[in-house]
Amino acid sequence: MYDNIGKKIKLLTKIVTVIVICGCAIAVILFAAMTDDGLWALLYCGGASIFILVSSFFAYGFGELIEKVCDLESKFSACSNAKADVADDKEKEQKLRSLLERGLISEEEYRDTISK
Repeated sequence: MYDNIGKKIKLLTKIVTVIVICGCAIAVILFAAMTDDGLWALLYCGGASIFILVSSFFAYGFGELIEKVCDLESKFSACSNAKADVADDKEKEQKLRSLLERGLISEEEYRDTISK
């Protein structure tokens, strides 16, 4: 449900914006039909449509921000995992070399373990 939440926020923003703007257009038609003053209906609903459109930029931007942060997080976690693996390999090699130097393992055991 919460996977790819940035994309879902952006999609929901688009859908709600289109629905509200269409609703305003319908409201203009209904308001103009019920009253004799179609200009006020047009101004009111036009202003509401512009307000909704501008407000949707913030919600869409928030979804974009979440999406970018998730992308950065995945890139940095992959990078830090690779660095940790390299550090672990070096530490393992140093321990094995120490065991070899003390005569606790043979040269063959050392090479076999390093090659894995």
